[in-house]
Amino acid sequence: MMPHVVVRNDADQYSTWAMTRRPPDGWHIVDNAPQGDVEVCLTWIESHWTSILPRPIRTHETNVPIR
Repeated sequence: MMPHVVVRNDADQYSTWAMTRRPPDGWHIVDNAPQGDVEVCLTWIESHWTSILPRPIRTHETNVPIR
């Protein structure tokens, strides 16, 4: 199986990407994440990605006044 890395975009969304390929524009390799087996990468993502909402939406929601 092809080794993978964990990548993250500017909206703090995560994915795995083949280690042999350059991540697409807007995605960056997460330095402190595991590399290699895709299942290990997915387990890391599951434990670190606590909200699937993109950062702009999360930020907006935290700035909305409570009524």
